[in-house]
Amino acid sequence: MDLKELREQIDAIDTLLASLIEKRREIVNKIGEFKKVNRLPVEDKTREEEILNKLTKEHKEVENEIKSIYSIIFELSKKKE
Repeated sequence: MDLKELREQIDAIDTLLASLIEKRREIVNKIGEFKKVNRLPVEDKTREEEILNKLTKEHKEVENEIKSIYSIIFELSKKKE
């Protein structure tokens, strides 16, 4: 496999990731609306810990990357909510 083929694979993954991020944001918007109507706090540290624990347990080889990426995802989600 050459560099061009590898980069094409990365491009396909990046396109999929961007679509998934967009879908996640749509759901975050709905959660934000629900929390606002029901006067719930935006931040839910317990839920964040549950997500991180589940993902890092399932993907130990990239635990640090998951923690770093999800730290950003959580912060952006809270701003959106």
